[in-house]
Amino acid sequence: MSCELVGYIPAGGLGERLRPLTSSFPKPLLLMGDKANRVIDFPVSSVRKVASRILVATGYCHERFNMHFDRSDDSLIILRDKMLLNVGGSLLQHYRLISEPGLLGDNILMIPGDHVVESVDFGEMHAIHAENKADITIGLVEKRDYGNYVCLDGLGRVVEMGEKGDYSYTGICIIRSVFLLDRLNDAIRAGWDNTTFDFGKGVVVPAIGRFHVRGYCFKGDYYWDDVGTIDRYYLNNMRLSRGDNIISVSAEVADKSQITRSVVLDGARVGRVGKIREAIIPPGGVVNCVADCVFVRRKIN
Repeated sequence: MSCELVGYIPAGGLGERLRPLTSSFPKPLLLMGDKANRVIDFPVSSVRKVASRILVATGYCHERFNMHFDRSDDSLIILRDKMLLNVGGSLLQHYRLISEPGLLGDNILMIPGDHVVESVDFGEMHAIHAENKADITIGLVEKRDYGNYVCLDGLGRVVEMGEKGDYSYTGICIIRSVFLLDRLNDAIRAGWDNTTFDFGKGVVVPAIGRFHVRGYCFKGDYYWDDVGTIDRYYLNNMRLSRGDNIISVSAEVADKSQITRSVVLDGARVGRVGKIREAIIPPGGVVNCVADCVFVRRKIN
């Protein structure tokens, strides 16, 4: 029996680790890889391949998302958080809407809006999730030097998540829709409000050992990264552009500017300044000297 998969992309945060790039601009809509792509285009593209519809939860600079997406696309629904919320709080705020029969399908594929993900077989991940009748299946990669770590048993079930483990949790998961709604309903009855409920701590971690939580290790020539810091944002841009400059179509750059391996974001203006190398010009930034640039904190070759 086929199972309907629906995508959910949380994209409403302030992106504080990326300031000043996000001082007046949402992190998921920053350029990524070239002048035509945004960070959020990667999770959206990945979800479109397997899901019947996509819900995008926005908050900070909500109007920019309306401008970015094709509002005539009935398969994409933009939700607006009324206040700054984490993922769990956003789900609780929209509980009445998402609990409408059929809206969330059988299972939900959740990919954060600030992740660059390519060549992951989410169709296989969903098939394994459905075949094993799992409540939650979390996406795993080889151990990284940041994030939460995960231990699996011999059957692929998650037995522990925390500071130790053999794999890193990506924050990507597939969850049974009924299971999610039940957990949200439990939180509401327990008195949680939508400003304090954390999806990981409130849904995923408590399910380990009590419900069927599986791990799915990304396979093959895949790519995944959370681009929530200046260094990782820059690194991913340079990887995708192969070291070329990335300059927004709305930016103004003086003809004789000497810019190398740099990112110039929306509405920025760069005058005739000294050599700019391995830098990021924030949205709306005005560069009259090299000191106006944002440089990466470590040397990236």
